[in-house]
Amino acid sequence: MAEQALIRLIGSCESFEIAEPQDEGSSAFTSVGELAHHVVGLAGRGGAGVAPVFAEAEALLVERDPSAAQLVIVGFLEDVQNIASHGDVTATSATFEPLLGEESRKAWGFLNALWAKVAADLIASGAKRVMDIRMYETIQNEGLRLVVQRTFRLMDDGLMVGTADVLRYEVDHGEGLHLAKAR
Repeated sequence: MAEQALIRLIGSCESFEIAEPQDEGSSAFTSVGELAHHVVGLAGRGGAGVAPVFAEAEALLVERDPSAAQLVIVGFLEDVQNIASHGDVTATSATFEPLLGEESRKAWGFLNALWAKVAADLIASGAKRVMDIRMYETIQNEGLRLVVQRTFRLMDDGLMVGTADVLRYEVDHGEGLHLAKAR
């Protein structure tokens, strides 16, 4: 169902085209991450074409298929939040909040709460950071910058939290969304 969800999400954005067709080694999460970057870019340029993608994401969540929901929440909504958290991106998380339906809003809030808990845990543990804002600002390779935008979130206090931090937190605390299938 994740592949069908991907097709529906991509189909809801008229201006989005995947550079190369998916092959067996490609991931629906990679493609939906590219869509998230495209949507954040559109929103930063006025938002034309963004609302239908969020409407389709909501429709997929309402259908309650677990693999489709995983793609929408972890692949699309979380990537949009992460990308929009960076200061060099013109759209912010608040840009997208009016576009959220009831189920999307729940997922959006859950993701924000999860990343806040992870950030608090990192601060409390004094864990050494892999990425910080100074390092991020030195990234000159555009492709690498896009990867970092999707996988690291710049928190309001300036802390950079990564997907690996979230995964570690979920394992340590036995909760979360990302590793649900592994349990």
